[in-house]
Amino acid sequence: MEDSQLAERYNEQLFLQYARIGKCLSSERRLEILNLLYNGPKAVEKIAFETGMSVANVSRHLQILLDANLVSFQK
Repeated sequence: MEDSQLAERYNEQLFLQYARIGKCLSSERRLEILNLLYNGPKAVEKIAFETGMSVANVSRHLQILLDANLVSFQK
């Protein structure tokens, strides 16, 4: 693969990641979740309780954050 093709592919992936991060940061609920996680890991149920959201809703927000590599998880 040529250098220009590699650079183009790199830029495409970089811009895709920027878009993912932008999507995450455009939600006040996801920002609230990130703020709660700032001091360390929390169970989904605890995040739901602290935010007043349903567990399903928190899980969906966490999946979006995970897709953007802004959070990680442990079982």
